[in-house]
Amino acid sequence: MRNLVVPTRKTYQLIYAMLFSFLAAWSIQNVYAVSSWKDLILFGIIISGILMTLYFARLAYDIKLPIPILIIYLLIGSFFIGSGIISIDVGPIGVFPYRVFLGVMTLWLVIELFQRKYILQAKFVRVKPTVYFFLFWVGYGLLSLVWVRSVTLGIKDFLFLVSGVLTILFVILFLYKQRDYLVFFYLWLAADLLFILLGFWNHITHNHLPISRLATAPAYIQGRPSAVFTNENDYASFMAIGIFFGFSLFNHSKNIMYKILGLFVLLSGLYLILVSTSRASVIAVLLGFLVWYLLLASKKEKIRIFWIGVILSLLSGILFFERVKALVSNVINELASVLGNPEVEEGSVDIRKNLLRNGIEFVQDTFGFGIGAGNAEYYIKNLSIYPTYGQTNLHNWWAEIMVNYGLLIFTGYVLIYFGIIFKLYKAFKNSVSSQTKMISEALFIGFIVFSISSISPSSVMTLSYTWLLFAFGLGYLNYLYLNKTNARDYQYEQHSTTYKN
Repeated sequence: MRNLVVPTRKTYQLIYAMLFSFLAAWSIQNVYAVSSWKDLILFGIIISGILMTLYFARLAYDIKLPIPILIIYLLIGSFFIGSGIISIDVGPIGVFPYRVFLGVMTLWLVIELFQRKYILQAKFVRVKPTVYFFLFWVGYGLLSLVWVRSVTLGIKDFLFLVSGVLTILFVILFLYKQRDYLVFFYLWLAADLLFILLGFWNHITHNHLPISRLATAPAYIQGRPSAVFTNENDYASFMAIGIFFGFSLFNHSKNIMYKILGLFVLLSGLYLILVSTSRASVIAVLLGFLVWYLLLASKKEKIRIFWIGVILSLLSGILFFERVKALVSNVINELASVLGNPEVEEGSVDIRKNLLRNGIEFVQDTFGFGIGAGNAEYYIKNLSIYPTYGQTNLHNWWAEIMVNYGLLIFTGYVLIYFGIIFKLYKAFKNSVSSQTKMISEALFIGFIVFSISSISPSSVMTLSYTWLLFAFGLGYLNYLYLNKTNARDYQYEQHSTTYKN
């Protein structure tokens, strides 16, 4: 029975040097682009992120993480750097840290499989049905390339699917300790903080990274935040999930500084979601708080929050009546677009309805098998029955799965999604430690919120945080199952002398 490789001092020095060299070179290259105080603020924010990355790499050396664990940590952290900050074009392909670490980890997994190492034995995967489903989805996506009309779009979507499923597999197979998921939790919080800082930079200066559509948008909407994303809807969709990580930290941490940090993430994130004007994300946040209040809050918390809510509602209604009225109207319109209210027939609501109606027609025409990976955009652009006025993306993750991959994949995905939510709820109720409650609560509400916030972006398949959320949830459930069944012979435990909880 072979062990995971624990890096030597030279290995860590090499990894540390590579990170430092790559990030330092990028910094030197971009310092000359600083031409105003606005650019200086952005540069300072990015340098802060780089320093945190280097500090984290140093901590990894101190605790002597096994190589695959270190790579996965870097994979998770590198997503939050994103292609919006650090990216190099190699021909038609954009190379950025997330893809680099994904490729390295894929190579490591292949080596593990060929060497038949103990860590990949199936008995240590306690979420097998879900893993089998995602592997089947990959196989079905590959098969669907046979009947797609746009092979280019199909291959592109399929590669995003493969990278997402690989991320899920890496987390399930290699992250096995409570501390791994605490690191995951705090990496997500660190991303929240970075995106909040960038969001305020967008909002105050009206400047955006080149990847954002708002960089060249009309001036009157340039105050919307986008951070490292291509638009404000993608940003708001992520923040709708992220604020509940801050909320859970505030609820369960006993450290006053952590409570302040959690409250800052919560309040700042709420404000930036509001100024993003993403109605679906606003509804998602409201749903998240409602579910928390009904299912997770204690009796004392419910009473206290009820009276605080009444007082705040009265004050808001009196002091900010017009703004509250406009917000309520926006929420009602977004709900109408989701529910298909025939009385709401104008603007983006009408366009979204027609996008969904076209999608349903496409599914019916394929007898429920789907039009093939990534082809929804092609079909809407060239074969639409109902007018979409230039919009070619479905703007609905659930519809995107159903239209592209058919009813079988859609049904399986929905069942697994609600299964994860139910198991996370049970994990919260059955947990006794504050750390388990904190992570379970953040993930449970995060999945609830995602059900609505995912209808805001034009396409969720390309958003890496979607797959990270599923990887986090499934990996954590797998860890809880292993811990519950006392799988103390789990091979990773052999490293307890160098990799302590």
